[in-house]
Amino acid sequence: MTAEISAGLAGSWADLCTGADLIVSANLLSQLPTASIEAHEARGRAAPPLLGAHLVETHLRVLDTLAGRVERVCLNTDTVQRAEDRSGRITDSLDLLFKVELPPAEAALDWKIGPFGASGRRHRLIHRVQACPDWKTVPS
Repeated sequence: MTAEISAGLAGSWADLCTGADLIVSANLLSQLPTASIEAHEARGRAAPPLLGAHLVETHLRVLDTLAGRVERVCLNTDTVQRAEDRSGRITDSLDLLFKVELPPAEAALDWKIGPFGASGRRHRLIHRVQACPDWKTVPS
């Protein structure tokens, strides 16, 4: 649906959510670009260079619109994936939001998604997760 919203094809998409008490975007923001880019690669094509950033920005604009129509919109999202070795040194880092800046997080945590041994004997994967319990209160 994000592609349709971005292209203006979804019509009154925001009306679908009017009257909702709560809308939660949970771990979706970082997954939209990943799924779309992987779909291009699976077809043997390179994804457009700004596709990831465009999808993230579009989703955030949708949250802005919804925040004006519903009681509450929450955002929880992974922002960065990092690989750490056993001494805690960061050996690799991946920006999951394609350089799109989020407002300061009201809450954040490290989520150990790949402990030692799961993705390699000598490193683990950690995602930084940020939360905004009420998108209406986020400074624009």
